[in-house]
Amino acid sequence: MNSKEFKECILIYTDNLFRFSLSIVKNVSSAEDIVQEVLLKLWKKRFEIDRAGNIKSLTFTMIKNASLDYLRRNKVLEGFETVNGSLFSDSLENRMELKDKLSWVSQIIKGLPETQQMILHLKNIEGLSILETSKIMNMKENTVSQQLSRARKKIRESYKKIEEYGL
Repeated sequence: MNSKEFKECILIYTDNLFRFSLSIVKNVSSAEDIVQEVLLKLWKKRFEIDRAGNIKSLTFTMIKNASLDYLRRNKVLEGFETVNGSLFSDSLENRMELKDKLSWVSQIIKGLPETQQMILHLKNIEGLSILETSKIMNMKENTVSQQLSRARKKIRESYKKIEEYGL
């Protein structure tokens, strides 16, 4: 793999890799370092990489493993945080309400098992397919689908309780 192929096959995912690592380590400089380390490893092994294989899954798996290794080394294993989108609304009251709802959903997600949090992030934030997510998570596709379904169900049920009862 030459430098042009490396750019076309791997470097196009740099932003996604950074966001994924950041969602795990929750530290911008650490996430940047992790991405750089993984990209450097891939560059050094560029001649061994099978272009016919799924390079995207390989790269995301390496980021996941490096990020989790970082957390283990630094004993920072905490829940993941979701990306809160911009608040688009015309009134301050609507913006505050939307911010509260996003905060509730974020708290619900933090209460999910780590595996479900990672699957949600890969599928909903990074936009990966079930197949790609299953390869990154080293799980069967059915297991990923099942975990994703359970996570979404838990979020719906918990959010419904908050809406109905203010819990």
